[in-house]
Amino acid sequence: MAVPVFLDPHFRSNRFREYTDYSTTLFSITCGYFLWDSLVCVTQIASNGVGPFVHGLACFAVYIFFAKPIFHYYGAVFLMFELSTPFLNAHWLLSKMGRLDAKTKTLLQGLIYAIFFLVRVLFGPYQSFYFFVNVRDQWDVVPKFAVAVFSVACVALNSLNMLWFYKMTMYIVDGNSKKKTVHRGD
Repeated sequence: MAVPVFLDPHFRSNRFREYTDYSTTLFSITCGYFLWDSLVCVTQIASNGVGPFVHGLACFAVYIFFAKPIFHYYGAVFLMFELSTPFLNAHWLLSKMGRLDAKTKTLLQGLIYAIFFLVRVLFGPYQSFYFFVNVRDQWDVVPKFAVAVFSVACVALNSLNMLWFYKMTMYIVDGNSKKKTVHRGD
């Protein structure tokens, strides 16, 4: 859904102030999703930790600014970070339904890991860097409070992504290095 905004030549002339009806609608829906996500995650802190709640709340804070509208190009860029989420949700749903066989589980975990790496570890920091370069280049015209919120969210979310990627990597490494130990009763 973000690709049409990300690729729209209309946004190349000014990545901070340009917007379309499509981008405004997209970010309104996105804002609502992250509000809902934040509310769900706050109820799950005991079992899932604070990370998912921080993610949802930071994304909500960022996307609420698109109502202005500002930063729609970068809103689309940052929404691309979520490309691994459908595979994560499919994994979760199939698991809860008892329909996650070993082959599907391996396929989904591989897709989640690969897409997460490509989008959140490579593409994300690269685009975040260019967001800050564009802010610097247009410092006189960008809204400073919005830049402050985006900056804090950007650092927090990229840090969470690195932490989560590390945890996924350790899960894979630990899962592949652990050998089944046979315990014999004496």
